[in-house]
Amino acid sequence: SDQIGITPTYEHNSFDVWPTNQELLRRKKVHIVVLNLLDTKCNSKQYETIQQDDNKMKVIRRCYEFLYYFILDHEKNSMSLTKKNFIKLFISHIGSALHAEAMQLLVELVKDNDEANNMIKDQYLTEVLKQLMKPKEDILKVQDVEFLKVMTESDLGVQADRQKAMVDTLKTLMANPDFESEWNRYILEKTNTLERQMELHRKLLKKNGIDDEEIDYCVDSNSLLNVNLHLIDLLGLISKGRNPVTEEFCRSYFTETDAKTFFAHAPKLPLYIKGPNLRILHGIYFSEVDTKKKSQVAISSTNVHAMVASQDVLDNFIATLSLMRDEMQELTSVYIRRQEFLRRGERNFREFDRMINHEKTLANYVFEIVFPFLTDLLHEGHMDEIVRLCIALKFDGQEDPTEEERQQVLEPFLKVIEGWVRGALRLSQFPQATAKEAYRDGILDFFEAIASHAQLEDTTVISNEKLIQIEKARKKLKHMEHEGGNEDIELQNEANLRNFIKNEALPMILQVFHREIERAFCRDKASRRDIDKLQQELMNAEILPEFLAYVNVFESILGDYRKFKALQGRKSIDQDFAYDENIEDTAARHYRMFTEGGGRILKNVIKIL
Repeated sequence: SDQIGITPTYEHNSFDVWPTNQELLRRKKVHIVVLNLLDTKCNSKQYETIQQDDNKMKVIRRCYEFLYYFILDHEKNSMSLTKKNFIKLFISHIGSALHAEAMQLLVELVKDNDEANNMIKDQYLTEVLKQLMKPKEDILKVQDVEFLKVMTESDLGVQADRQKAMVDTLKTLMANPDFESEWNRYILEKTNTLERQMELHRKLLKKNGIDDEEIDYCVDSNSLLNVNLHLIDLLGLISKGRNPVTEEFCRSYFTETDAKTFFAHAPKLPLYIKGPNLRILHGIYFSEVDTKKKSQVAISSTNVHAMVASQDVLDNFIATLSLMRDEMQELTSVYIRRQEFLRRGERNFREFDRMINHEKTLANYVFEIVFPFLTDLLHEGHMDEIVRLCIALKFDGQEDPTEEERQQVLEPFLKVIEGWVRGALRLSQFPQATAKEAYRDGILDFFEAIASHAQLEDTTVISNEKLIQIEKARKKLKHMEHEGGNEDIELQNEANLRNFIKNEALPMILQVFHREIERAFCRDKASRRDIDKLQQELMNAEILPEFLAYVNVFESILGDYRKFKALQGRKSIDQDFAYDENIEDTAARHYRMFTEGGGRILKNVIKIL
């Protein structure tokens, strides 16, 4: 895994993998060697013995780790693992000592891979749900929920049979009081869910010493809140489409009161909390309608009327729709800032990393949650219905409104829709927005919905000029889909990032590091030669590592040295560093870590390169 340039960054546990290195490994068939090793060890009679040997289990876990990084965000590599015998092998480890590793790999393999999805039978849903409620770290429970989510929705859309199988399995398992109790704990007892989520959010921020309540990621992935949000997201996927059985089940976890609370608080919700709640709201109240079953259309109509039956709720709903327009504009601004950041050659690598993480979070929310919501809102006639309800509430008990009065009611909706179209057109021009197939599909579906619903209550919403622009954007995205433009964009993005790291950020980091380390090793010529070699190797390496992780290493080594010097001088230059009662021993420990550990780490970095 180290050799393909994969290293965790210093925050959010995010990863970066170079696509060209993944291609190289596939061409050299390295994955076949790893799969053969895994198959030989795990399918043999020796497996029970191997499980008792920590070192041998480390090797097997390393195999899983390699395969996960090998297919991460890489369609061709994923297809090379989409074979019945491989999937059967991975599935066989559900519930075993390799459960966590198997789950991580299967989630990445099945995601947006309909062929792999269909190779896994419904019977394994029961086993994973049982594993989900067993005592273990919350972060491992999240992994189990992720598997259930990718099993529920394939790249061809939601699978109604799989949705029903999930609900039937849950109902059966809830006959067990222990399972039901644990499920209800993680689902926050089905009462005031959104308010309790925000309460847990604030507790996590306080625990981690963070003041910003609007931070858009979960500051502790190993938490009850994180599991809850993934379960809500799962219920949102289960309720998508028009499936009365699953809708009734999911409605008990997200009532009309929860929907109204969401509209009232949407502007202040962090993205990672807003996303799952919008998905379940969409699934239950605004999902697509099966027009072949007229009774189901009636269900949809009743849902919307019951939910926005008062002027206050309707106003909040319109404000939420306006917020989605603003979020598209924000994503556009983030893309532009990234381009300007790289063009100017800025050297604030931490700011760059924060920008990329915010971009990923916001992009996933806009393309995978907001656009599908807006698409169904238009496609299934919900928007027309809400406008009619708005007119009825506005002129309740009065004579028929004049055309001018109707236009006044329509005006906010027209502005919002115009903003959506403008935002979608701008986003379709950015490579970052069109490189991922799921993102392209989100924009394409929205364009199709807006083009076929260019009128609202007999009023033209989209001008002919805008419709022409939409058609041009659709053709461009379709061409990209058929001509493989996706891979070209990914490779260009990779090249841009490599250039940024090599030519801008890395020289600055090494310059500071070299100066600081030289002061510490001023009498150690051998160590100074190591530092010089490290700098040269990093600058000349054809395959650069994910460099932020090495910045962490550098800072950690320097931190030990600074703490040693501070303790030696009986004063701390690091306000967060607490004194030890035995100050001399503490200083000596940091000095050893700095000289012995630091030197060893630097030599290993050179060896890897």
